[in-house]
Parts: sequence; C-alpha cells; structure tokens
Amino acid sequence: MVEVEGQTLAGLPFSFWKGLPMPQTPSDAVRTTKAAKPHIPKLGSFRQNSPIAAPYLRPEENPRALAAMAHIFRREFQPANAEDEALVNVMTYIQWRIQRFKRDQILIEEHGGDNPDQAIALECSAQAITSLEQMGAWAITTLLYLRRLQIIDTAEAMEDKALNPDAAHIPAPLPPETKPN
Repeated sequence: MVEVEGQTLAGLPFSFWKGLPMPQTPSDAVRTTKAAKPHIPKLGSFRQNSPIAAPYLRPEENPRALAAMAHIFRREFQPANAEDEALVNVMTYIQWRIQRFKRDQILIEEHGGDNPDQAIALECSAQAITSLEQMGAWAITTLLYLRRLQIIDTAEAMEDKALNPDAAHIPAPLPPETKPN
C-alpha cells in the first residue's frame, strides 16, 4: 500500500479499503459463459454532468458492485464541487482497477500452470497495481490540497470584503476574440 503523509492512503483505515465490494470472485469469472462484449453501466454515482465517464466493465463484472463502491467513496469524501466530484470518480475507478488486477493475479496463479509467460504476467500485474495505488494516493492528496485552497480562497474573499465593503465587484476581463482559421 502506498503511504501518504506517513499513513496509508491519506489516513483511511485499512477496513475502509477492505470493505469495498469486489465485483466478482475469480472462480466465478472463470465460469462465466457470457459473450465477451463491452458492458458500460448506467451508474447513478457517476453523475451525468461529471467529466469522468463510467468505466468499462468486463462481462463478468457486476455494475452494482461498482455503483456500491462509488457510493462508499462519495459518502467518505463528500464531494462539494465539480473538482471534488471528478477526483472521487477517479479514485473509485482506480480502486476498481486495482481490484480487477488483483483478481487477474489470482486467475493467473490458479490457471497459469506451466505457461512460461506466467511470471511475466504476474510481474506486469504487480507493476500495474503499484502504479494505480500511487495514482490513488495522488488523487487523494490532490483532493485534500484543493479543499485547503478553497478555504484559503474563501478567507481571502472575506478579508477583501471586510477591508473594502464599498468596493464593487469587478468582473474578470473577457478573453480576446479569436478569428477562425
């Protein structure tokens, strides 16, 4: 697990990560007989106005499990604006991918047998998990940093208003017009 500020993933308890729903067990995935076509769920937790689209799901993955995970992340981080919302969606998707790679590792170990590429596949999967964990830590750190900046911005605006109560709001200048090519 990646450490952030001396704690695992910005201080979230291990029980939080352990309690996230797994899409499906590896043995169930092996028994799946569905045709291998992409499944893109309609998830209420990945909101319509979000810049992050709902992720691709494999045929054996349960969209309700992803929706439940998104709900847990949303409840834990309580996004207050579009930036928070996008980061929470990214964190959800990263955790989903980590769990997917962990299931893949189990499948490779169980069914790799005498395949000479088994060790390489496991190494690639482990590297992907490590990279995703780092990305998840960065997303959490970014979310916490943006929240601190919002507090500073609010305090600055309040101070400005207190020091200049009669000052009218001056709108930002409009960008210069561009001509089409």
